[in-house]
Formats: sequence, C-alpha cells, structure tokens
Amino acid sequence: MEVVIYNEELYEVFYTYSSGYCELRKVESVIHDIILVHRSEVSSVETSA
Repeated sequence: MEVVIYNEELYEVFYTYSSGYCELRKVESVIHDIILVHRSEVSSVETSA
C-alpha cells in the first residue's frame, strides 16, 4: 500500500476513488478507523531505494 502524510501523520491509502478522494488508514494503528480525504490534502512520502 502507498504511504502518505496527512495532518503530519503517516497513513496508508486504503482505496482511491476516481473523484480524487481516497480512504486512509493510520499506519500501525490498532484501531482500523478509515477516513475520507481529498488527494490534494495528502503528501507523498519520499522513499530512497
């Protein structure tokens, strides 16, 4: 899954809609709460390979 930053915390993109919204789940959370946010509100996590 893609990991992104939202509100200065790490989230996994659970599902992406064609409307530009995506469902996010907090990384390493025991609670599986899923939030719906617009893609423009999240930042990509840069990875070094």
